[in-house]
Amino acid sequence: SVHPLNGACTLRVEDSGPGIAEADQPRVFDRFFRSASASDQTGSGVGLAIVNVVAERHGATVSLATSSRLGGLCVEVHFPRAASMSMPIPPLSPV
Repeated sequence: SVHPLNGACTLRVEDSGPGIAEADQPRVFDRFFRSASASDQTGSGVGLAIVNVVAERHGATVSLATSSRLGGLCVEVHFPRAASMSMPIPPLSPV
């Protein structure tokens, strides 16, 4: 879902999966990180790393929480007001 507020915007994605343990949350933005509790799940561990890089390039921040609506993970990408974005977008670097 998208939530505009005073020129800023928050993109929220929620799921009903197992979520991410609080102890693992600082590492989930590392490329290829997979929690030990996710060993039976599919995936390569790059999804949130990609989200974080894209967010940074747009001057946005990413936060994680437990979805109160669905019980799984809630990821929010907070985009600032367009007028406050005065920093240049850095060039792409190889992944």
